[in-house]
Amino acid sequence: MTEPDRQPVGTPFYRRFRPRHGEFVVIALIAAFVVGALGYGLYIVTRISTRYEPLAEAAHGILFEVTAAHLWLEEGADTDMSGSRSAERARLHLARARAFLDAIRHGGQTPGGDRVAAVVDPALARQLARMDTLLSSFEALAREHFPATRSRPWPGLAAATDSVYDALTRVAAKVHTQAQTAMDRSLRTFRHDLLALLLASLVLGVVAVTYVRRAETRKAADRAALEREIGERRHAQEGLDRAQAIAHLGHWEWDPHGGAVTFSNEMLRIMGVPRERMRGGYAGLLAAVHPDDRPALEAHVHALRAGAEPAPFTHRMLRPDGTLRHVRAQLGLAGEGDRQRVVGTVRDITTGTEAQAAAAASEARYQHLFNHMAQGMVVYDDQVNVTAVNPAAARMLGTTREQLTGASLKDPLFSAQREDGSTVGYDDCPVIVALRDRVPVVGEVLGITPAAGGPPTWVLLDAVPQIDDGPRPVEVHVTLTDITEQRRLEEEYRHARRMEALGTLVGGIAHDFNNILTSLQGSLHLARRRLGDNNAVLEKLDIAERLGQRAADMVAQLLAFSRQRKVALGLCDLTAVVRDAVTAARAGMPERIAIQGVLPEAALTVRGDANLLQQVLVNLLFNARDALEGRARPVIAVTLGVIDATPALRRPHPDLPGGRLALIAVSDNGCGIPQDHMEKLFEPFFTTKEVGRGTGLGLAMCYGTVRAHGGVMEVDSREGEGTTFRVLLPLAAVAKAELPAPDPAQVPRAHPGETILLADDEELVRLTAREVLRDLGYEVLDAADGETACTLFDGDPGRVTLALVDVVMPRLGGVEAVRRMRARRPDLPVIFTTGFDRGSVLADAEAWQPVVVLSKPYPMARIGWQVRALIDGERGPASPPSPPEPPKTAPDKRQKKSATRPLSQGGRRC
Repeated sequence: MTEPDRQPVGTPFYRRFRPRHGEFVVIALIAAFVVGALGYGLYIVTRISTRYEPLAEAAHGILFEVTAAHLWLEEGADTDMSGSRSAERARLHLARARAFLDAIRHGGQTPGGDRVAAVVDPALARQLARMDTLLSSFEALAREHFPATRSRPWPGLAAATDSVYDALTRVAAKVHTQAQTAMDRSLRTFRHDLLALLLASLVLGVVAVTYVRRAETRKAADRAALEREIGERRHAQEGLDRAQAIAHLGHWEWDPHGGAVTFSNEMLRIMGVPRERMRGGYAGLLAAVHPDDRPALEAHVHALRAGAEPAPFTHRMLRPDGTLRHVRAQLGLAGEGDRQRVVGTVRDITTGTEAQAAAAASEARYQHLFNHMAQGMVVYDDQVNVTAVNPAAARMLGTTREQLTGASLKDPLFSAQREDGSTVGYDDCPVIVALRDRVPVVGEVLGITPAAGGPPTWVLLDAVPQIDDGPRPVEVHVTLTDITEQRRLEEEYRHARRMEALGTLVGGIAHDFNNILTSLQGSLHLARRRLGDNNAVLEKLDIAERLGQRAADMVAQLLAFSRQRKVALGLCDLTAVVRDAVTAARAGMPERIAIQGVLPEAALTVRGDANLLQQVLVNLLFNARDALEGRARPVIAVTLGVIDATPALRRPHPDLPGGRLALIAVSDNGCGIPQDHMEKLFEPFFTTKEVGRGTGLGLAMCYGTVRAHGGVMEVDSREGEGTTFRVLLPLAAVAKAELPAPDPAQVPRAHPGETILLADDEELVRLTAREVLRDLGYEVLDAADGETACTLFDGDPGRVTLALVDVVMPRLGGVEAVRRMRARRPDLPVIFTTGFDRGSVLADAEAWQPVVVLSKPYPMARIGWQVRALIDGERGPASPPSPPEPPKTAPDKRQKKSATRPLSQGGRRC
């Protein structure tokens, strides 16, 4: 197919496949030729079948009938003619021959039932006319020679009929032959014509095939072009759909005249409606818009159609599932006149809108975290100027966010020092190092001191540079973690470990010292009993006993400090204790020192040892006195009040119980304590006084005593300004007076036959106790270890009235020895003695009854009372009758109000 024959690609489908004019002519010619050939063939067949073939058959019928008639005539001539059977037969056949001839000449139906057309051929017509003449002659002969009355045939009939018969047969045969010849001629002509028709059909078929093939080729090319165009359009549409899907850009088109609305696939996706379910046209489009945004969309459409300049706007699409999509729309016009259409593009900005909302929320969370996090954050740019700082960092740096924002690292807003005391310079500052070396600086411990002064804030600093493709980091992010409290707790922990080690050492020394004091006090007690009324010697013995008691009290304080002896906690009035302590200390102070004190009107009851607590206060008052030397106006302030154990107060003291606390504060305006002495302040044997004026045990024993009472001690001091000691003690829930100690004036003596089993590994203690017990009238069996004591007991268990056993002994301890004895005698009274804590000797003392535990050094007179009481079946020490208990007092509401305000703390809290 040549180029001019090709239809243009843009030709509509219904015209592209319409046949051309040349094709119509060829098809019409072929159809006409085929129809003509079919008609001609039909004509020949009809001519043969209706003219020649019936004519030949009719001629043959005439010949047959004439022959039959001739035969019947001959038979009639030779036989009897009676009945005219042969004549009738002959006339019948002649009549049939006449019928055949009439049908041939004039057309009609032959006796055989065939239809014959009238002969139009002149030659055949002449022959038929002669045949008619001869047949008439033959019929005449038949009538003449076979009359109805003649009974015998005519002898000359054969000669008369033979000539006519012969002529008639010749004519009939000639007619048959001519008919057959005409039929053959028609068939030959038909074959020739058919051959010509076949040739012509072949030529026309070739031409038709050529045209058809050309048409098919053209149609195939057009079809391919159409498919290619359809594919290109489909590819373009798919590309457009993909581009719209990637860009989240859909479009719609509305024909205001026809009302039709078309949507792109991306538009339907944004609307959340499948294409097959999209109904309603423009109303359906409006239904997909959020109700609050529909008026705005309609207003933009009306304004556009009115000629206004289109402008982008945003609105929301409401999907059928209830979700919202935020879109940015742009309207425009397409076409002209009545075919003008409104075209809208819609870009899905939901992700961006949500991202913006998420970014805003993230920024808000970041700002909230940045502003409220406990760690400090400072951001420096590459010129070491502060671009961002949070309140925590401003607090740690001792300034404000306003002062820090925009400030340079070179500005003298604060100074930094390392743990070794060296100052951090500009060049070795972690920020500069991170900028210069492009590596993070992690774990720097620095003390930050503000320019205004004050104690340093210790921080753990991390400086992390933010690195990009440039030669220098763009920012440095500095993280500050306040470790001031952590360092203080670590220092307290180290101090507690030192105190624990010292306590262990002091406890071991005190244990041995208690054994010595027990022997010393026992010897003095025996000496007093031996001397009688020698007053001069008794006076010296009294001095020795008082010195021994002071030594015993000092050892008790050492054990309280080491916490290896529990304080005998009784209910005592702390107000009276403070008042008595001030009174006792006043006598040992110069008159120029003013003691100011405010005490509550009501009693503050605590559970403790009044003597030990009074010694603590006296020691603190004397320390304040010594610190006031050289002061023009020395003042000591003593206050007693009540505070609540708040979480902030208990954080550095986790062992402090909750509830209400008694606060004793002793302040002075003396010389203060140097900072480097603070951490050693409560260590034994540490003193700043000159030799001979202090032992270094005072504050250590105060600290141990307060801790043994379940309280804490704090100290604030600034060198050159003064010091404040604070003692915090838990208040007792019940105010109840305890029984007074037994009066050792009259020691009860032994009953006859009572024997004491005495076991102690310290020889001097054992000998002294044995002599004291024998002096009271008891028989004594003594042993140096638990194994020997068990042997003595097993010799005669019923002889031993009471066992007096030291807890710690070689070979076999006192507790295990008594367990063996109790196995044989469960009701054996036992007194345990120990140089350590009484409460730690027997955890299950109730199961050991009758039993008593005494701490060394114990007064020998108390031994007599305790032995007598235990033998007589009493658990507690025997004593004279006690006065009645004082009535319980309700808490006084003025108690808290009468407490003074906290004293001015002139220094830092250590």
